[in-house]
Amino acid sequence: MTTKKSQDLPAKEAALMRQVAKFHDNKQHKKGLKTAETILKKFPDHGEALAMKALFLSGLERKEEAHETVKKAIKNDIGNHVCWHAYGLIYRAEKNYEEVIKCYTQALRIDKENLGIFRDFASMQCQLRNMEAFVEACLSVVLLRPSVKQFWLTLAGSFHLAKDLDGAIQAMKLYHEMFMTYVEKGVEYENSEIHLYRAMLLEEAGDRKGALEMLESNEKSILDKKSYKETRARLLLEMGELKQAEIAYKALFKVNPDSYSALEGLQKSKGLFNDLDEKKTSSLFELFEDLVDEHRRSNALKRVPLNYATGERFAKMIDSFLRFNLQKGVPSLFMSVRSLYSNPEKLAKIEELCLSYVRNLTSHSTFGEFVKYEEDDVQVVEPPSAVLWVYYYLAQHYDFLGQRKEALEYIEKAIQHTPTLVELFMTKARILKHAGDIQQAMQVMNYARNLDLQDRCINTKCVKYMLRAGQIEEAEKTIILFCRIDSADKLNDLVDMQCTWFAYESAMAYIARGDYGRALKKFNIIEKFFYDIYDDQFDFHTYSIRKATMRTYINLVRMEDQLRAHPFYFKAAVEAVKLHVAAFDKKILDDKQKTEEMSQMSESDRKKALRKAKKAELAKGDSKENIATTGAAAKGADSKDAKKKDDDPDGSKFLNESDLLTESLKFLKPLLDLSPGRIESQVLGVSVYLRRKNYLLAVKCLKKGFQIDAANPELHKLAVELALAVQTDATIHEKVKPIVVEVLGNLLDGKLNDLKGFNQNFGKKHGKDSI
Repeated sequence: MTTKKSQDLPAKEAALMRQVAKFHDNKQHKKGLKTAETILKKFPDHGEALAMKALFLSGLERKEEAHETVKKAIKNDIGNHVCWHAYGLIYRAEKNYEEVIKCYTQALRIDKENLGIFRDFASMQCQLRNMEAFVEACLSVVLLRPSVKQFWLTLAGSFHLAKDLDGAIQAMKLYHEMFMTYVEKGVEYENSEIHLYRAMLLEEAGDRKGALEMLESNEKSILDKKSYKETRARLLLEMGELKQAEIAYKALFKVNPDSYSALEGLQKSKGLFNDLDEKKTSSLFELFEDLVDEHRRSNALKRVPLNYATGERFAKMIDSFLRFNLQKGVPSLFMSVRSLYSNPEKLAKIEELCLSYVRNLTSHSTFGEFVKYEEDDVQVVEPPSAVLWVYYYLAQHYDFLGQRKEALEYIEKAIQHTPTLVELFMTKARILKHAGDIQQAMQVMNYARNLDLQDRCINTKCVKYMLRAGQIEEAEKTIILFCRIDSADKLNDLVDMQCTWFAYESAMAYIARGDYGRALKKFNIIEKFFYDIYDDQFDFHTYSIRKATMRTYINLVRMEDQLRAHPFYFKAAVEAVKLHVAAFDKKILDDKQKTEEMSQMSESDRKKALRKAKKAELAKGDSKENIATTGAAAKGADSKDAKKKDDDPDGSKFLNESDLLTESLKFLKPLLDLSPGRIESQVLGVSVYLRRKNYLLAVKCLKKGFQIDAANPELHKLAVELALAVQTDATIHEKVKPIVVEVLGNLLDGKLNDLKGFNQNFGKKHGKDSI
């Protein structure tokens, strides 16, 4: 049968094709599939109908059928852009973005003016951070439809992300001339965001005066008054307009008297921030006193002056601050003043005051010394809870100083005073953990959890302590108490919720147990969490433009670029790379041991051992296949349940069936790209690249590592190993070796051929302080 295109279909089938398109837009996959198959009964080779059927199959998770169908569609109608676009959408659902780009490129060759494909193509380029291609795609869209304002915003955003600020400013200037010269109803918020975005562009381009004029000239149109005031104050400060900046920050502080940033800006505007002499310090306290008269309830004005006060002034101020918070029973008091502990004099004064509070409160229920009053005077007596909070504070104080015995004494006193307060047991558990008794700490934390079974925070803390104590099964039973009641697999819910802390702590517990396979599996789950978070930005490439929230969109993209610099990812990636390296070394050692054992066997025994190993491997594979088949059969025809079946519960796939060093690179590269200033990143870089025999990359990491911390013992050890490897490896490329040798020679103080001497020098220099 001759291939027919959608416009050649009879009226009835053409109407059905329009219905198919609606079903796709509304994600009604089953109805759409049924309708597409109705068309294909009469026209089985119709390209667009086959392409739409493939999209519905993809939506129903029937991926193999979807690929077969869309390939058939392209084969039957290779010159139809719909078929290629559909193929791209199928790949997009599978997150195979490189293939998506290829499909969209082919579709655009066929239909150079298709806006839908162009917009998808532009979003994909941004997702992959191909910024030049992103700008070109946005320009093409604007040239096709210059009357659509959203396309101009996308163009400005593409220039901005490509760091072409002049292009972005020009695009927004044209946008303003074309679309904001007349008043349009319902776009007040949109116009407000545009004014703020234009100011943001000018500020980043270094034109602070222009940005300030942009804000002030459009003040009435800007609805986000908080952002307006904050941006204006910041610009005035950066421009050196200190008097105006002072007025602006005072206005901000008046709106929110607990704003530390507004108070900091006010200090900077008066030149009273950091490294102050006696005269400036006096002026600063005059400023604080003036502000206190207006804002007596401001917590910021009570806390910030403590950073600058010294001597008798500090003693009076900290006494007042501590008494106020202890009377109120503020649990976070210690966290508020902990930063003052860097000053030994302030630390000693705080300890002295707290100990005096204990003496006075226990003897006559006041913070101060006993004073004999006249008969008509009223004795001010503190409530019984006051001494409780002093005990609580002192327990945290001594724990921070590493004096665990004193910390435990005071927390026990607090518990005897009020044995039902959950925070006390949580603090006792923390002290025990710091003292090294993780088992006892876990038991105390579990007792605290049972005091308040409705508290998710305590439940979480208890689970963390259980995992650190090696009680993995008990931790899993406890964590699911707050999962969905109707869920069949509650632990899997934690994966769906991207519960990173639980995955990390579980991985560390499995490492402590020696179960490296399950640990690697957990680390790969964390990697997937961050991949999914990065992938989730895709829809915002169009959504944010549609809502005109350009500032938020630019900040989102920048945040996503730095996503894997997050502390949670960093510590997980460090442990994951260490584990991959340890597993690789163990595998090499085991293989070497097996080879030695084989070499000592007779020929017949060697053959028997090989046959036995082969049978065991085959039995292992059959067992896995049977488990998967049985699991799928037990679930019946429900593909979603079959999908949830875990075919690798012990993580052996990650441990035994993969190239461990190659797998480690997906964790290592983000560390080197986003956290290059951390010594851990460079140490792991040398460790992995040395084993992969990538000597140039290894020596590059070694050089950066020496710049960060040349006294690091692990780095020193790796430097010696790298030098030995370069000298003994006969496979190293003849052009690479001279470069590596030269750099290593400089790093090792010219002792590349005298490694024992280099090692002895390091020992003499750092022996007392280095492991």
